[in-house]
Amino acid sequence: MKTKTLFLVLILSSISFFVKAQLAGKTFQMELGEMGTFNLKFSEKTYEVLNPMGEVLVKGDYKIEEDIITLNDHEGPMACPESDKGKYRFSLKEGQFKMDLISDNCGGRSNIASGTWKQIEK
Repeated sequence: MKTKTLFLVLILSSISFFVKAQLAGKTFQMELGEMGTFNLKFSEKTYEVLNPMGEVLVKGDYKIEEDIITLNDHEGPMACPESDKGKYRFSLKEGQFKMDLISDNCGGRSNIASGTWKQIEK
C-alpha cells in the first residue's frame, strides 16, 4: 500500500513539473478588440501581462497543481491585491492556453484570463 501511495505521489509530482515546464519560457497572445493584442509571458515561477506597447501591466507568481493554476499578482498598474489569488482550471493544447474560472475576486484578471491565448514563437 505504501509503495502504491508513493508511486502515485511521484506520478502527480512529475505531471505538475512537466506542465509547469511546458509553460516556462512561453509567450501567449490574445486580441482584446479595440484594446489591441496583449501578451502573457511565463518564466519558471512568474508571469507577466503586457499591453500592446510592451509595457508590463501585471507581474506575479503562479503555482500549478495537476490542471489547476493559481495566479498571484505582485506588481504593476493593473495588479490585483496580493490577497486576491485567482484559481483556474487550465489546458494547453496545440498552442492554445485556456483558463476556466474556479475562483477569483479580481474582476480584471478573471476577464483577461477567460479567453483563448495563442502561443507565439519568440
